[in-house]
Amino acid sequence: MVDNGTHVRFATRPADLARDVYGRPLGPWTSPRVVYVQHASDPITWWSTDLLDTEPAWLREGAGGDVNDMRWASVATFWQLTADLLVANSTPAGHGHRYQEELVPAWAGVLGGDPEADYTAVQLAIRRHFRTI
Repeated sequence: MVDNGTHVRFATRPADLARDVYGRPLGPWTSPRVVYVQHASDPITWWSTDLLDTEPAWLREGAGGDVNDMRWASVATFWQLTADLLVANSTPAGHGHRYQEELVPAWAGVLGGDPEADYTAVQLAIRRHFRTI
């Protein structure tokens, strides 16, 4: 968390936009507002050619809630994440590179709305739209 989320917030789920990892409310979110939405299981956000020879700091932080325990093994870790890139969009929504439901509350927060409000109607409309494409 940077400056109690005054301008920049990091989220895996909508609740992260209003509360820290301990459940404490964040301070006011003032303009300009920025949000980084990232799933721990999204290989696209973690992939880098640096994995070939450098252990990334994110591996020392511990695995996210939807990631199996992972250890760095230079070239092997690089190729593991490279292979994961191929299936990053075939995971259930809310995992891997499938950012769907969490983006509506994230945009609401960036635009000054309540990220914890009920956006079910908007989310259903988006789902219906994309089923017709």
